[in-house]
Amino acid sequence: MLLLAGAGHAAGYSPLIAAITAQVDPGLASAVSALNSTGPVLAEVVAVAGLGGLYFAAASSSAGLLQVTAAVTVLLCIATGCATMAVRSLQLSRGDAGEGPAR
Repeated sequence: MLLLAGAGHAAGYSPLIAAITAQVDPGLASAVSALNSTGPVLAEVVAVAGLGGLYFAAASSSAGLLQVTAAVTVLLCIATGCATMAVRSLQLSRGDAGEGPAR
């Protein structure tokens, strides 16, 4: 599972950052760089603290693992929904919604 998550992150993160930075005004490049370097670190800290707290607050290790797995599943579903809405919004703003892949 971790291998698939890592592969998905590697396949999606770099193209996402490239697309975002291409849209930003050159005067704001330092702000994008700051967000790109501190955002993931902040997310890691919050995830480890939150999921670790959920795990250690459980009555047993198996219950904690089950709760953490459920929480990660919910978070991944939310992230998938947000990504889908962002892609659709981008397609609508470009006027290519509903069309198939470019040929």
